Amino acid sequence: MRIDRKKLVCAMMDADLNTKQLAEKAGVSRATACSIKNGKSCNYDTAVKLAKALGVQVEKLIEK
Repeated sequence: MRIDRKKLVCAMMDADLNTKQLAEKAGVSRATACSIKNGKSCNYDTAVKLAKALGVQVEKLIEK
C-alpha cells in the first residue's frame, strides 16, 4: 500500500513532527519513515502506526 506523500507531509506539519520524531512516535525505524515519505510502499500495520502517531485515520493517508 502507498501513503500519499502530500497528505503525509501535511499531517506531519499539522502535528509539528519531523521524520525522526514521527518514526520514534510511531515505533518504526527512521529509514522506514523516510522511505515512506519518499514514496515507497508499506504494509498496512506500518501505515496504521504512522496514522496513529499523527493523530489521523489511516484512510486519510492512503493514496487513492
